[in-house]
Amino acid sequence: MPDIELVSADGSVRASINPVAASIRTLAVRGRALVEPYEGDQPPGAAGAVLVPWPNRVRDGRWLLDGAVQQLAITDPATHSANHGLLTTTRYRVGERTADSVVLHARLDSPPGYPFTLATSVRYRLRPAGIDARHVLVNESSRSAPVALGVHPYLRAGEAQQPTIRLPARERHVLDERHLPSGERRPVAGTPFDLRAGVPERDAPWHASFTALDRDPDGTVRADVSAPGHGRTALWADASFTALQLYIDRDRRPPAIAIEPMTAPPDALNSGEGLRQLEPGERAEFRWGIDSD
Repeated sequence: MPDIELVSADGSVRASINPVAASIRTLAVRGRALVEPYEGDQPPGAAGAVLVPWPNRVRDGRWLLDGAVQQLAITDPATHSANHGLLTTTRYRVGERTADSVVLHARLDSPPGYPFTLATSVRYRLRPAGIDARHVLVNESSRSAPVALGVHPYLRAGEAQQPTIRLPARERHVLDERHLPSGERRPVAGTPFDLRAGVPERDAPWHASFTALDRDPDGTVRADVSAPGHGRTALWADASFTALQLYIDRDRRPPAIAIEPMTAPPDALNSGEGLRQLEPGERAEFRWGIDSD
């Protein structure tokens, strides 16, 4: 199935949505790129992908459900973990669509290591300065299901080669050599992890997990990349999102900067931190988006 092409009424905002992983392949406002585009069917590095029913890694792909060990497929051999949920290679079904919006649907039916039936959808809709996303998860199982959600956009400030990264977090999760949390949280003040005032990409940590986020009065959190002459690209997420993951792929030129909003931190199926327990028939909604100025 080809991409879904979205265009605003005045033609100034355009996006291409790949049904695989419900991924945002391209997004531009007045010709300025807000995300890193990619080629091919499968999003490389989970670019733009929806991460469900958990974001980030599960240690050894193993977690406990009512005392019984659940074993997920190891999808990141380098860290021996189950990474980015269960739908990053799934082709979503296209539902309702208009010129500037589309709804995509997928379903988990008790896959190995996650014995629950979960329906998920995402609606992408263009805005005057970007795009917003609304996710819905519905537990169709006969028992409570643990869920979390994340997304994996690589942000761009147009053609800037060395943008500034601003991320409004007061604390970070301490990660081990496998990029899994040690269980410790530390303040970022006075360390290279303090990105609240903005730092050049070259000075930012290449892989880190942040929490204790500064928010707007309505609970919205905002992070951005910017550069003089290239504007600012901002990611926003509602109060459901409790963590932000920063990943910089410096093997690419220019480096690709992923700022990943997550409703739970890495390894949440084991720690329980940030997990939401959906009762049978219960639904959860999450919203986030990308804007430019």
